[in-house]
Amino acid sequence: MLILNTHTLKKLFSCLKPADQLEILQVLLQELPKDEQQLQFAISQGDLHQIQKQAHRIKGAYSNLGCDALCSTMRALEDMPQSIQHDADLKTSITEQFQQTREAIHVYVSMVAEA
Repeated sequence: MLILNTHTLKKLFSCLKPADQLEILQVLLQELPKDEQQLQFAISQGDLHQIQKQAHRIKGAYSNLGCDALCSTMRALEDMPQSIQHDADLKTSITEQFQQTREAIHVYVSMVAEA
């Protein structure tokens, strides 16, 4: 699975100028840490309802932007059947997923900036 589906981004951005594309991507990069923090907080609280709510919101927001791997992880969190109590492996996995997504977006930003 792709971390960042650039085909989806190119299709979405096809009618935008590079400067407008960069602006959208910068907003995305600013929002990713906030979204991760809110999700991690819900996980640390073991609040399944909030975990699922945050996962659903993140999945919805980032699926249109081609963040395929992150959305797949969020889909799995949405479908969790039971509560999580301080699951360190899960928190680490989510942190890595958000980091990989940020890195992939940075690479894409560089490509757009050079165009």
